[in-house]
Amino acid sequence: MNLRAAVLGHPISHSKSPALHLAAYRKLGMEIGYTALDVTEQALPAFMEQVRTQGGWRGLSVTMPLKTGMLAEVDEVRGVARILGVVNTVAFEEERGTVRRIGYNTDVTGIVNAVLNAGVASSPDAVVLGGGGTAAAAVAALKDLGTRHAQVFVRDTSRAAEALAAAAAVGLVIDVRPLTEAAVPTASADVVISTLPPRAADPLAEEIGALGTGTPGVLLDVAYD
Repeated sequence: MNLRAAVLGHPISHSKSPALHLAAYRKLGMEIGYTALDVTEQALPAFMEQVRTQGGWRGLSVTMPLKTGMLAEVDEVRGVARILGVVNTVAFEEERGTVRRIGYNTDVTGIVNAVLNAGVASSPDAVVLGGGGTAAAAVAALKDLGTRHAQVFVRDTSRAAEALAAAAAVGLVIDVRPLTEAAVPTASADVVISTLPPRAADPLAEEIGALGTGTPGVLLDVAYD
């Protein structure tokens, strides 16, 4: 049986995940295929039902805009994914001849480790750009890093429900403000975590450049193009 895994999202053609995962599999001597599959939110339920009946699946990476919708498509949610209501990884476990789809969230640990490895001290003054599923993980990560208060800047303040829910779940105070007000706070923050799609922060970058001030903090941009 051919073993396989994939990254799901929409759009997905820009994803570097296949190259990264296949390189890791080769290094580990594992024969697993890994592809990028364009799946919309509307198509996700049918896709997940399809993979249940197909053999060989070992895992799915889940990216925008499917991280919240995936919650309803797995058989069990474990760990911090249950608290946040955001799934970025699906593992397939066989139990008594039945394949179960298990949802996890590895974003929080990944963000914490990336920020610490960049030299950020504990309890950083923090800014999050974006308010969706990955922003929810960023909020939880900041709580783990000791941040007591964070500013969250979004393109549409009515669409920050996931970040707000995460903040309430982990006990972090956040202020949600329009992205148009982000330049000065972003320039001075100890750490900035951007969860915006590629190119969405370009106008903000121009504003920060026009300030003519230093930007001493660390930027973690979770999207790539």
